[in-house]
Amino acid sequence: MIKYIFTSADRPEYHDSMLIMKVRPTTVQPRRGRGVAAAASLSESESPGLSILSAMERGGAIKRITPLAPEAERRGTSAAASFGVAAMVASSQPSDSKDPNEGVHLVEMEKGSAVSDVQMRLANDPGVEFVSRVPVRYLLAKARPARKAAASVPPPASTMWNLEKILWRQARALKGFKDATKIHVAVLDTGVDRKHPDLKGRVKNYTFLHPDIPDASGEQDIIGHGTHVSGTIGALINNRLGINGICVCQVNAWKIFTDIAEFVSFDDGFQYFVDPVMYRRALADCLDQDIDVINLSIGGPGKPDHQEQALFDALIANGTTVVAAMGNEREDGSPTSFRQPYGE
Repeated sequence: MIKYIFTSADRPEYHDSMLIMKVRPTTVQPRRGRGVAAAASLSESESPGLSILSAMERGGAIKRITPLAPEAERRGTSAAASFGVAAMVASSQPSDSKDPNEGVHLVEMEKGSAVSDVQMRLANDPGVEFVSRVPVRYLLAKARPARKAAASVPPPASTMWNLEKILWRQARALKGFKDATKIHVAVLDTGVDRKHPDLKGRVKNYTFLHPDIPDASGEQDIIGHGTHVSGTIGALINNRLGINGICVCQVNAWKIFTDIAEFVSFDDGFQYFVDPVMYRRALADCLDQDIDVINLSIGGPGKPDHQEQALFDALIANGTTVVAAMGNEREDGSPTSFRQPYGE
C-alpha cells in the first residue's frame, strides 16, 4: 500500500498506481502449443491493453498482481509472489466457482507509472470486461488519552448515550420482545479480540488469514477498534462488566486491515487504510454466507469501483442491510463517503 501524507480535510480519493480489473474469459482461446507463459506475450492485435500491461511487467513496472478470489491462486500456475499477467489471463477462463470475485484482479504498479494512460488503454481493450481506479477506504480513530484506571463497575445502561438514543430499554420492555439471536451481523474492521470477557461466546466466526497477501494478517486486533465496534453491537448484557451491547446476535468478524497498517497522524487522531483485497473478499464472503447486516465503520470520498459496487448491489439484492457507520469528520464539514454508484 502507498502511504499518503495530507491534512484531514484533503484526503485522497483513489490509491496511486493501482487498478482493479477483470479480463473477459474469451481473451485467449486455448491453442495447441500455447501455454500460460505465452499469454504474457500477447500481441498488440490480440489484446492492445493487456499487451501494454505485459510489457510493463517485463520491464519491472508491475509491482504485484493479486487475484481477489483466493481460489484463483490455487487454480493458477504459480505462487502469489509470481502471479502475473499470464496467470491473470489463464485464471480468467470459465470455472465452476461461484465467488463473485472470480476473475477480478488488483494490479499494483510501481510509483510513477502512467496509471491513467494504462487505464485508458485497458478500458479500450475488448478483452477487458472492466478496469477502474481503486478508491481509498479508511478508518478514523482518536488518539488514545493517558490510561486511566478502569471503573470497577460499569455505568448503568440508563447513562449510555447510544442506548438512550435508540430507546433501548423501552424496546426491550415491550411485550413480546424478541432478541436478534438468529441475526448474523458482520463487522468488517481492524479485527476482534475473541477473548474479551464482554464478547465471550458472541463472536461466531472470525476471518483474518490471507496467505497470498504479502503483509500477512494475524489474529490480533491491530488497534482495538473492531473489538470496540463488535462490543457496541453485541457485548454481553447486564453482566456487570464493560458496556451493554445493542442486542444478542451472531457476530461475524472480518479483518480488512493488514498487521502492517499504514496510517497518517492528524490533529488528535489517526487514519488507517483498508486493504482493498481483504475488504472485497470479506464482502464476497458476506454474500456467500447470507449475512443479514454488515457494519462498515470506514469511509472514503472516492466513487466505488466496478467490483465494489457490484458486491454492494448483490448484497442488497440478497436482502443484506449495509450500514456505513461514519460521522467522525464533523470538524471537516462531514464530507460524503461512499458517494454515488460508479458511472453516475
